Amino acid sequence: MELPEVPLSAASDVRSPRSISADHFFPSQRLHSDAHVLLIDDTWTSGGHAQSCAIALHGAGAKEVSILTVARWIEPTYGDNRQFITDRLTSDFNPALCPWTSGACP
Repeated sequence: MELPEVPLSAASDVRSPRSISADHFFPSQRLHSDAHVLLIDDTWTSGGHAQSCAIALHGAGAKEVSILTVARWIEPTYGDNRQFITDRLTSDFNPALCPWTSGACP
């Protein structure tokens, strides 16, 4: 079964690209009202891009949008991240463990 691909175009005049806004991205076509879209994001830093894309896809007709992120960037100097990295990220990646709970993901 071939699934359709809906390319998104980025707006060229965004002042704050990490803020969340439907105006940051434009789907190439309208979607069926029962569409469930899988949005694939290469890196999750703040979530602004993925969430802006999801809002734009909903605006284009998608009923549901699921986001799959390939990588997560944790900035050590932001908030309590350094302590989180030191306390929680003490071993190699294990896809069966949640890095936040050190067990099953909620």
